[in-house]
Amino acid sequence: PSYTSAADIEKPFANSWDISKGLVNNNVYDIAEDQLGRIWLATPGGVSIVDGLGVTNLKSDPGQSGSISSNVITKVVRHKDSMLVLGLHGIDIVSPFSLKATPVDDPQNLLVRAINILFINEDTAYIVAQNKLIRWSVSLNRVEEVKAVTHSFSVNAVYRFDDNEVLLSTPEGYYLFNHNSSHISVFQIAGFERKDEDVRANSIDSSNNRLWISVFGKGLYIVADNALFKQFSVNNSGLPSNLISKVFQRGQHVYVVTRKGIVVFDVDSLEHIRTIQPTTHHDSYMKSDMALTADFRSNGDLLVGTTDGFFVINHNQNHPYIKLSETHEGINKLGVVESFTADEKLLIRTSNNILSVKDDGDFINIPKETNHLSLNPIAQHHGLLLYEDNKVAVVSHEESKILEVRGLPEGVKLTEVIRDNEDGRFFLFDDTHLYISKRVEDTLVVQLSRNIGNVLVADAKVYNDVLYLATQRAGLLSIPYYSVNNSNVELERIAGPEVPINLFIDSKRKFWVLTLEDGYYYHDDGDVNIQPKPFKQELTDFDPVCIAEDGNGFLWFVTNTGVSVFSPSLELVGRFYNEIEVSERFKVNNCGRVKENIFISIPGEIFIFNAWDEITKIPTLNLGYSDISVNGNSVSGTEQRQYIEPSILSFELYSSSLNFESDYQLLYRVIEQSPSQRDESEDKWLQSNSREINLIKPNIGDFVIEAQILLSDGTRSQIAKYSFSIEPPYYRSSPMLLLYVLLALGVLSLLFFYKLKLKNSELQVAKVESEKQQEYAKLLTQEVDEKTQLYKEQQQLAVQANIDKTRFLASASHDIRAPLNAIRWKLHELLDSTHPSTQQLMEEISILDQLVQSIVNLSKFDAKIIKANFEVFDLNELINELKTRFNQALDTNKVEISIKPHEPQTHVFTDKFLLLRLINNIVDNAIKSLHGGGHIEIIIQQINDQRILVSIEDDGPGIDESLQTKVFDSFIRGTQKYAGTGLGLTIVKQISEVLELDLKLESSTDSGTKFWFELQSAEEQEGVDKPNLDKEAGLTALVIDDDPFYANDARVKVEELGFITTMIDDMSNIDDAFSAGYDLILCDYNLGIKINGIDLLVDKLVREKLLCNQIIIMSEDSSVKAKAKEKEGFQFLRKPIKRSKLSWLYQQNS
Repeated sequence: PSYTSAADIEKPFANSWDISKGLVNNNVYDIAEDQLGRIWLATPGGVSIVDGLGVTNLKSDPGQSGSISSNVITKVVRHKDSMLVLGLHGIDIVSPFSLKATPVDDPQNLLVRAINILFINEDTAYIVAQNKLIRWSVSLNRVEEVKAVTHSFSVNAVYRFDDNEVLLSTPEGYYLFNHNSSHISVFQIAGFERKDEDVRANSIDSSNNRLWISVFGKGLYIVADNALFKQFSVNNSGLPSNLISKVFQRGQHVYVVTRKGIVVFDVDSLEHIRTIQPTTHHDSYMKSDMALTADFRSNGDLLVGTTDGFFVINHNQNHPYIKLSETHEGINKLGVVESFTADEKLLIRTSNNILSVKDDGDFINIPKETNHLSLNPIAQHHGLLLYEDNKVAVVSHEESKILEVRGLPEGVKLTEVIRDNEDGRFFLFDDTHLYISKRVEDTLVVQLSRNIGNVLVADAKVYNDVLYLATQRAGLLSIPYYSVNNSNVELERIAGPEVPINLFIDSKRKFWVLTLEDGYYYHDDGDVNIQPKPFKQELTDFDPVCIAEDGNGFLWFVTNTGVSVFSPSLELVGRFYNEIEVSERFKVNNCGRVKENIFISIPGEIFIFNAWDEITKIPTLNLGYSDISVNGNSVSGTEQRQYIEPSILSFELYSSSLNFESDYQLLYRVIEQSPSQRDESEDKWLQSNSREINLIKPNIGDFVIEAQILLSDGTRSQIAKYSFSIEPPYYRSSPMLLLYVLLALGVLSLLFFYKLKLKNSELQVAKVESEKQQEYAKLLTQEVDEKTQLYKEQQQLAVQANIDKTRFLASASHDIRAPLNAIRWKLHELLDSTHPSTQQLMEEISILDQLVQSIVNLSKFDAKIIKANFEVFDLNELINELKTRFNQALDTNKVEISIKPHEPQTHVFTDKFLLLRLINNIVDNAIKSLHGGGHIEIIIQQINDQRILVSIEDDGPGIDESLQTKVFDSFIRGTQKYAGTGLGLTIVKQISEVLELDLKLESSTDSGTKFWFELQSAEEQEGVDKPNLDKEAGLTALVIDDDPFYANDARVKVEELGFITTMIDDMSNIDDAFSAGYDLILCDYNLGIKINGIDLLVDKLVREKLLCNQIIIMSEDSSVKAKAKEKEGFQFLRKPIKRSKLSWLYQQNS
């Protein structure tokens, strides 16, 4: 056969669409092409619109305006600039741009179930709906029943007969209806009874005055001169089926759409020309139940709708070829194992034979020398077959020979054989070695060998005296050919190709490397850099699986989606996609050169292409804008060019080209038309993930949007351009802005004039006012000075009052407690200590003393005298110290106390003294409530990295619920069973507020009382920075005061001066609390005991030889100063003490 195109062969390849590719339904009832070149498909599930960018579906949606009326669509028709959609609920007029539907006005529902429409002119159409003939006047938007017809018979279909009449197909027969006069006449057919036949389709051949009639199950009837002229069926005309869905005429041919193919007849001679049965992916066309419709596209493509999708047979082919299945129907039954070339002949190896393809496409058998060819080879490579016994079969176009291999080491088991056609070398491989051999008559003689390791060689070539090995485990290896036998020369790995599988040298001496996953690499002859370059690295999706060079030097790259042809200078000059049988099922067995041409072998088919010429034949890829919408609203077509500052401007793209692969890239860019405003980044193409390009709040200016399709091999569509302007709203337009400026200038000028006029009068008034203001300013200045002086005096009084209050509290404590202590000691001397009333009297005096102390302490809190001194310390150590203090009370009251620390050391950040007083008061209350026995538990828990939970629980009688809200109030006591002041928990509450603790209480008469609060955690610190006053480290100090709060305040101030301080606030252990010596002793005069502070220290200095560098006596009573001066080495400091005075006094006497 001659080289031809797919449009002229019986089994062309058809590209297909079904629900897996986006169709709304696989049953395609009708096909139409809109003015943009898109294909509209009528299906029982809606309308599918197919173009090169994919599928757009139109479905009925009552909740969305502009949707079609029904999903069951019977027909689609183009009329002028609109598409008509006929369906179950009437006819919709759909804009091909916005795809918005408008139903035809049909108040009487005459268009329900419309199945057929015929326009007799641009304004009038006849429609068949509900077996009635309906007239539709488009310009008047009027639908009316043709009663002369519908009152006479039911109508199945209407066809154009001539300029004045239409042919009506009815169950009773055929009638001619004159649409000018409304006259009806019978169309007689001799030898054909319409009422006895199930007519499915009709077609009128006006040039020969013939009527073609399809009858269900019987085939075709042809009527000429009102008589049955011929009948075609599967028995006499080559029809593949008697089931025919459509008959139509185009040019000199009549196309009959049968169940399993489209039969083409000559319109004049009625000669059967051919039957078109396209090949498709997965053979889906032939597997479909029925072909339902067909039509031609404006460019000549044949469109077919079936029960299994939609098919397109491209009419115009880029390049002629031979398809061997057209020559040999059974080629797919031969069991082709391999196809290759030898001496520029195409050879086909089957399981039993070797066939040579002649120039006319016929086959001849090549003689076989032995039965080896009937065995399964363990390896094969372009006509070389390697068998288990290490024998190699060499197949040529004339014969096949079995060659013995000589020179192999004993026990070698060959695994691969490769031929280098340039020099006649044979490369033999076992698991780890390479053997290079030459053919000598009927043997292969090994000449060189070397160990290459277990690298799994896929191909080998000698290029520029270098042996290259394509290996799957080590990449591309190379070694100088004449160093193969030299074990001292290592194989070198070439960077780039990771898994090379094929090597090829073209006529320009380019060395090509095909890889498994990352395409081709090539090396130019003469390039000093040995590393190959990636071929078309910018084409990330271009993934060839085979390469061949035709007789004109053009390179054919075959991929799993098509064929791309490149010139010798590596420019793309041609491509095939969806034109021959390639795509996702395209599995390439081999490709190569046959004389000047190219063969490509795939399962079940072999193509032989003509060699390429100098003409570039890249298919034209169309791209345009189908619709433009502003803020979601479609504008009229694509004509509007100016838009008023939209929030979103959308561009809908389409392509009438149906030969895109699925992984195409849609690129776009927006360019500013003003050169001064243009940004270089605008030239960069951006990729869009959908056919709709959205510009969000575009800038003001003139722009051009450009869009382009990029295919995997670099094929680009024409650039779709659209110029548009973004204008500001009218109120922000240039004329309005100029008007705003002029108005503003006018208003400012008017204001300036009136302001200037008023200025003179204001100056006169201002002069008078200025004089008054100067006088007023003098009076005001004098009053401010007086007020300022008064404020200073009041501030000094407030400061002094605060000092006096502080001293009063200290004095009150002394003045009240001193007589009580005197009474206590005097009674102790006078009364008999063994008498019961003596003990009771002493306890009452102690309670009174505690009450006074508690009242004074509360006063300190109220006066904000007590401040927190936050520091880091070990909480566990403080709790253990507190337990030691209560040892005697615990034993006396038979109370046990347990401590559950979280860790051996738990460091917190708070005031140590105040926290100790808080816990001390809670524990003291608990011990008293447990008089007669009980248990107290102190639990320390780590809540998180920042917080420590402390809870104090006892199993005592608890606090009555009615008192729990008042327990922190002054003088409130939960029981009268033991003595107390009722101020202990009040002080606890005051301390918690100073420390900013959230103190919680939980108590019941059954389970006891629980107090808990949270402390701030702190990491352990080795020490705290303190001023050293030029003293050496290790200075010690002793603070003595029976008032714990004053004692703690003094301790803090002393420690701030850098002393290691001991504090004594419990006078009951005063005699045992002293150590050998101190650098500083700070002692209160009134200690609440029989002896005062001066006498106590004098006694310690004289009797116990206490050593001290400096002694300071504290008192709120200034008369004590004279008593302290009488003693050598004693200094006096009046309460409340200040750190600055303490520091100065210490330094003066150091």
